[in-house]
Amino acid sequence: MNDEKRTDYKTSTPEVLYEARKIVIKMWKKGHPVKEIAEVTGFSTNTVYITIRKYKADGMKALKPQKLASK
Repeated sequence: MNDEKRTDYKTSTPEVLYEARKIVIKMWKKGHPVKEIAEVTGFSTNTVYITIRKYKADGMKALKPQKLASK
């Protein structure tokens, strides 16, 4: 693993989390492997799989964090 700082999404704003999830979907649609998506976004591979599954089930609206979705 590289020495770059990883984003701590637990302390990030809902907007930052939503943008990262959108990056996951964009990369996945372009055919990037899950492991690469995880490395780029800082998510675990499990989180990438969960994000893709939510997107497949309900589209982009499913990726909005609850705090952001209520706006």
